[in-house]
Amino acid sequence: MASRSIVCCFWIILSSQFFIYAWSSTPDFHFNQPEEKRTSPFSPQTVDGFDDPRLSVREMGLFEDTEMVPMRDGVRLSSTIYKPVLGMPWPAILIRTPYGKGSFSEMQALAYLAGYAIIVQDMRGRFDSEGEDRVFQTDGWGELQDGYDTIEWIARQSWCNGKVGMWGPSALGIVQGLAAGAVPPHLVCQVIGYAAAKGYGHAAYQCGVFRLELVDKWLNKHGMGHMYPEFLRHPTEDDFWKQYDIESRHHLINVPSLFIGGFYDCFEQGTLDDFVGRQTNGAPGAQGRQQLIMGPWTHTNEFDTTQGQLSFPLNSIFIDQVQTTLKWFNYWLKDEQNGVRDNPTVQYYVMGDVTDPNAPGNEWRTAEMWPPESREIAFYLNSDHSLSIVVPSVEEQVDSFVLDPNHPCPTIGGKNLEIAAGPYDQSDLEARNDVLVFSTEPLPEPLEVVGRIRAVLFAASNLTDNDLTVRLTDVYPNGRSMLVCDGIARASFRDSFVESTPITPGDVYRYEVDLWSTSLVFNRGHRIRIIIANTNYPRFDLNPQYKQLGQHGLPDFVETVLHFSRTYPSHLLLPVTAGDVFVKDWNRY
Repeated sequence: MASRSIVCCFWIILSSQFFIYAWSSTPDFHFNQPEEKRTSPFSPQTVDGFDDPRLSVREMGLFEDTEMVPMRDGVRLSSTIYKPVLGMPWPAILIRTPYGKGSFSEMQALAYLAGYAIIVQDMRGRFDSEGEDRVFQTDGWGELQDGYDTIEWIARQSWCNGKVGMWGPSALGIVQGLAAGAVPPHLVCQVIGYAAAKGYGHAAYQCGVFRLELVDKWLNKHGMGHMYPEFLRHPTEDDFWKQYDIESRHHLINVPSLFIGGFYDCFEQGTLDDFVGRQTNGAPGAQGRQQLIMGPWTHTNEFDTTQGQLSFPLNSIFIDQVQTTLKWFNYWLKDEQNGVRDNPTVQYYVMGDVTDPNAPGNEWRTAEMWPPESREIAFYLNSDHSLSIVVPSVEEQVDSFVLDPNHPCPTIGGKNLEIAAGPYDQSDLEARNDVLVFSTEPLPEPLEVVGRIRAVLFAASNLTDNDLTVRLTDVYPNGRSMLVCDGIARASFRDSFVESTPITPGDVYRYEVDLWSTSLVFNRGHRIRIIIANTNYPRFDLNPQYKQLGQHGLPDFVETVLHFSRTYPSHLLLPVTAGDVFVKDWNRY
């Protein structure tokens, strides 16, 4: 019995190495990690005393085949299949990737350890697959449905028992959502990480503004630059984006999914919206059967305590991801009664002051739905650049700033993919003359904020279109102004993202800035701060009019006049889950 236990422990450790490797094998996983950390758990240096601990497929008692799987138009997609020798047919787990199926060669370990057939497929036009790479356009419910066709092909094979699950983060998660939207009969469950659910609003055009660093750098980095002009040709949410709109298919999606995401992820709101949509509006089989895990992480960076310029406690690492993922698959694909349905529907990390071990926060919480119940509290902008819970009483309060588009306000951290991501100190930006800064006094008590953040601003411009960006920061007693979340609003999209409407220069308009979501305790003695500007570059591309100043009748400069008065009460809206009793009693406000 003892020797059997030792063998079991060995394979548990190996399976842990497998999942850590597999999740981190997408190219964008290592973005925030220094070179010395970028090692696979299966690399030789991970096991002392062995030159190379990796076993060949045959040594592990597996079959490995490469099949050219036919799609409905005759194009064939290269797919590597790992399957145990004995005991078939097996449930299957499908991984579809644009990054090359060779990145997942260690999938053989899972097939051996857990009893699954693992299929890793190059997406259309990528690496060894035939066809033209159209960047997700053939992966959903359109004329071509590569995800659907692959799932149904797998289910027909003699080595599969007809049950197919899907796994993967980032681009691998996006194709899962697209496949689920096509409703393949033999798709049983999914594990989706860090993925957009709307190609327009979550990925390419956040609130109508082009996400330059994400789209430009990602496409060109991976040899997909041919699609860049096509995305630029669709700046409004027109019919082109329907093929990328997984949310529009929520009422049809019928499978349970485990969602994993991070509050500093570039697709953070996509993870949250996809979970909520399927959980509340999904078809039978999906509704009420989703689960969500949200940590303080940047994109696919759940195994590191350091996010941006902050280091969180060890409990912030998703240490039991292996067990969580396997239990999810075992429950839905093998009918294993392992208590998965008894898990909390939502598990989320509440961030806190990382310098004070006694500060509230920096712990995991649970809830039955996202977001948890909260009270929305408005913090109003004032002429002394304070944030107050008291509505301004004066009729006229304004301040203005002028933008030089040749020197835009730069991006420093945030929910990015291809540039520095996470919480970064914004202090250097606050000294610029093209920003306005508003802060509370030091908080008398901690204030917990969990949910979606919005800012409502009233402003006039000398142009017929204008952008306003807002960054929310947590200001530490030492002056560090750490980014929590940010957002942007374009005046011409104030009514709809389907059609832009010019503004009249000099008139005051309402801007509602969506900063997406967070989960944070602002500690006692900290300040809540917002930084307002026209630009956050290159996270967001410049407004087209900023690029044409002095041409086509446009003025030579950009001036924005911000209003904060009784008539135009500009304010920040925070979803407060704890500490609001102290807000109501802040006499100083």
